[in-house]
Amino acid sequence: SRDLSRLLQDLEDKTEEVQTGYIFHHLARVYSMLGNREKTMEHLRYLENYDPVDIRWIYELRDWPSYDIVRDNPEFNRILDQLETRFRKEQESIVQLLEKN
Repeated sequence: SRDLSRLLQDLEDKTEEVQTGYIFHHLARVYSMLGNREKTMEHLRYLENYDPVDIRWIYELRDWPSYDIVRDNPEFNRILDQLETRFRKEQESIVQLLEKN
């Protein structure tokens, strides 16, 4: 796992990690491991603005034990639901395109 100083440097440099939203998922994981509920949620909120949704975000949010610190937060569940819904819609669009060709 990447260390916090590297993640913060990526933010400053606006790397591809930042442009695709991965950085915010990484930071949310770091803060969840540190037990900081507020910062975890702050970074998860950023994921709502990125396309496409990465299936790994969904799996980790759903299954990773460190996220237990925010699992009781209604906003966490709303974000997870929204990501799952968006991912399903994106996949449906891909299937429709493939079926037309």
